[in-house]
Amino acid sequence: MGLLTFALNVTLDGCCDHRAAIADDELLDHFTQLIGAAGAMLYGRTTYELMEDYWPAVARDEKAPRAMREWARKLEDMPKYVVSASRRDFPWNNSFHVEGVRIPLNLGARSGRTRPRVPVTWAPIGAKRRVPSRRSEATHG
Repeated sequence: MGLLTFALNVTLDGCCDHRAAIADDELLDHFTQLIGAAGAMLYGRTTYELMEDYWPAVARDEKAPRAMREWARKLEDMPKYVVSASRRDFPWNNSFHVEGVRIPLNLGARSGRTRPRVPVTWAPIGAKRRVPSRRSEATHG
């Protein structure tokens, strides 16, 4: 099994929108170091598209602030794996389409609930989780 590091930016008032967050040099330096220790990035299509629309231009902008440019360049160099059923073309540098992933969106149906429920695990920045190395563990484990 490999390790998966999960990071999520959340403000004290519960905002998860990275477009509305304030990322200072300290935060950007932290995340640049964090992804520098990772082997790749894993995105869903929507998050990938948000990142793709902004960071490649910053990586090429010599006038961008140092911390932003370093983060963007590190991100540019990282392999980026994207899970998507609706998009096949991912032109951003080092981006790869992940196919054949089944996500059980009907988890609540088994317990008689009418509304699907997907479990979410919250962890502090840098928390490490084991990732199944075999497909059977990923879909049934």
